Amino acid sequence: MLRSSVPADTLASAEIVRSYKQLKQAELAFKTIKGPLLEIRPIHHRLEDRVRAHVFLCLLAYYLIWHLRQAWAELLFEDEQPPLQPDPVAKATRSPQAERKASRKRTRRGDPAHSLRSLLAELATQPRNTVRVLGTKATFEQLTSPTPLQARAHKLIEQYQP
Repeated sequence: MLRSSVPADTLASAEIVRSYKQLKQAELAFKTIKGPLLEIRPIHHRLEDRVRAHVFLCLLAYYLIWHLRQAWAELLFEDEQPPLQPDPVAKATRSPQAERKASRKRTRRGDPAHSLRSLLAELATQPRNTVRVLGTKATFEQLTSPTPLQARAHKLIEQYQP
């Protein structure tokens, strides 16, 4: 049972339930900030400015993770187009595309579907080499050629429009 101070003519009971269920997003954010993905641990600051800066950096890191999930949704086990549930109390269902992605563990394009952690690990395998020209002191940085998956992830970030 949910109670709300909002009048029924302003917000229908189904919308109140949907709003309540959105709390899971806040809980997921907290879990992401404190969990193994960001590995942010308590840091004991005494000065107010440092506490505010620490909290700001934690939220900024989560904001980046949230946008990466949005940009890379087609590569991840994410439901790219979750269906609007007609009954907000009923158990949520995934779209047929998400069910297919989960069962086949492949994206629409046939690439392996990833968790955010495994995709970040895959992207971390693209090394940047420091090249020194023999006989001189000249050096330069060279990024190796990306794998097709890495190239697709880079392209999705470039195309991402929040």
